[in-house]
Amino acid sequence: MVQQFVDDRKEDHQYIGTKRNGFGMPLGNIGVRDGKRVDAMVTEFFVDALRHAGYDAVIQTQAATQQPGGVKADAVMQGDIKEFWLDLYMATWHHVNVDLKLLDKDGKQVLWEKNIQGGKANVLWLGINSEFERVIREALDEALNRAAKEFATEEFYRKVKVGN
Repeated sequence: MVQQFVDDRKEDHQYIGTKRNGFGMPLGNIGVRDGKRVDAMVTEFFVDALRHAGYDAVIQTQAATQQPGGVKADAVMQGDIKEFWLDLYMATWHHVNVDLKLLDKDGKQVLWEKNIQGGKANVLWLGINSEFERVIREALDEALNRAAKEFATEEFYRKVKVGN
């Protein structure tokens, strides 16, 4: 079971970055298309990483609506998004930083915890959306690949299944 991640970023949660002019002065902020929220998107990405590692992961709110009696969980995962930010200047940088905790099925005892990070930088040639979207995707892919690798370890498996 994965609880909805918490957006603990210092920046305004409706934005994911800042665009700057040639002198480095902020011109404005960059938001997410279609009004999606970063916490919801990042939660779904990490659920996919768990599934990729072989777990039948569901988001807690989805599980409640899918099965009226609730879903039995071997463990509960929580995530705190510390950073998800793009700086768009002559080059662009994107950083992802998420603290993960795996709790026992009652959500009381911490079984495992890890900080997962990813980052990417690239020179902008045209300054178009596809250039910085690629940097975001690559930084996120780096973080999710690290997470999936951690989720696929024997140690993580034992924590989920046995609660050791």
